[in-house]
Amino acid sequence: MGNLTIVVALLLLTALAYQLGLTRSRSVAGSGAGRLHSRPAYHGLLAVLRAVIPAVGIYILWVVFGTTVIESVVLSSIPTEHLPPQDLQQSALMRRIDNLASGFGLTGQVQPFEQAAAAYMQRLNGTGQAVTLALMAACAALGLFWSWRHTTAAVRARDKVERAIEIALIACSAVAVVTTVGIVLSMLGESLRFFEYVKPTDFFFGTTWNPRFATVGDGGQGGFGLLPLLAGTLLIMAIAMLVAVPLGLMTAIYMSEYASPRVRNIAKPVIEVLAGIPTIVYGVFALIVVGPFLSAAGAAVGLNIRTTSALTAGVVIGMMIIPFISSLSDDIITQVPRAMRDGSLALGGTKAKPSSRWCYRRRCRASSAPCCWA
Repeated sequence: MGNLTIVVALLLLTALAYQLGLTRSRSVAGSGAGRLHSRPAYHGLLAVLRAVIPAVGIYILWVVFGTTVIESVVLSSIPTEHLPPQDLQQSALMRRIDNLASGFGLTGQVQPFEQAAAAYMQRLNGTGQAVTLALMAACAALGLFWSWRHTTAAVRARDKVERAIEIALIACSAVAVVTTVGIVLSMLGESLRFFEYVKPTDFFFGTTWNPRFATVGDGGQGGFGLLPLLAGTLLIMAIAMLVAVPLGLMTAIYMSEYASPRVRNIAKPVIEVLAGIPTIVYGVFALIVVGPFLSAAGAAVGLNIRTTSALTAGVVIGMMIIPFISSLSDDIITQVPRAMRDGSLALGGTKAKPSSRWCYRRRCRASSAPCCWA
């Protein structure tokens, strides 16, 4: 039972349910039972919800819990003398059995108990897929039958469909919140496990970052000091700010105060295109172009600059955040109230005076007078 087969079957079921609800509502309206509360299209969508949602729910349950249940059953069927004592070794054994049942190649000799467990897993997978398909078909049939029997003129199909859409939108909005909470909890759990092996004082105040396994070398634990990482991050951030802040601010000032509407409408989207470039592209650009260029430039003046130095990272990150600083600064400048602008002009905060040569070549758009001050 492949995912493509399930998707095609669900699409066919959706089309069938919609057509059934549409036809049934039209027949009810034509039988003189009264005026429909909702249009036939809403009855078709309601039939889709009643038939497809339960089937999709059963398939999701199989995908989420089916593999775990089958693995636990297969693991319990393995003889005790062949069962590893540790959970990590048991997980590795189940991966071997799963690969063997799926037809993938394995390294090393396959034991007879692994062959038997793989065959048992194949049978359980086949049985589980058959039961899942049967339950999906039964739920879809019950949903279609329910829609056929309970489609009347008084059914508020539109209200029910809109309520289902509202619930779906709330669920989609909650995904972001749940994902964020899950990431925080996962990081918190892994951090607590980390501090079971490394002292917090060694981590927060250590000056050596050399992580390695405890079984490597002399059995030492390595160094997990945070200060080198923090210093490197601050150094890269400082270099990035030195690159991005002047360029971003000058770009924003020019775009908001000096650029003509035509230039602004062209240049601003071009600059903001940089914000849509994936970060991996900047990384490849740093390793292939910026890093070798800075290394060659440093060698020309007698400096040893590595390709993967903090200077390379800072310059590229600065280029990456230029559109954010420029866009934010431009929005701030354009939102300055008119009264504050007039006050700055009254105090002498005028635009830069152009040169005389440039002044006499260009004229103000509003009149034929020179576009400069005396």
